[in-house]
Amino acid sequence: MLTRDSLRGDYREIIGKSPQIFKVLQQIENLANTPLRVLISGKTGTGKEMVARALHENSDRSGPMVSINCAAISEQLCSDIGEFI
Repeated sequence: MLTRDSLRGDYREIIGKSPQIFKVLQQIENLANTPLRVLISGKTGTGKEMVARALHENSDRSGPMVSINCAAISEQLCSDIGEFI
């Protein structure tokens, strides 16, 4: 059975013991050191930003993490930002 001790990363901010949480943590570990861009989607309050922060902090990505609330800006501006990322 998978436990937090078997994971390489630091996931203190993400709490829970369900199989679904461990699946998310495994996905973070699998994606952390790939050069791929990752889209995290979900309903409000589901922990998308925590997952993004865990992914960023457990990867080799350099620089600070910048969160953007695309719902608060126009669709055109959000799409323009996406071209630069």
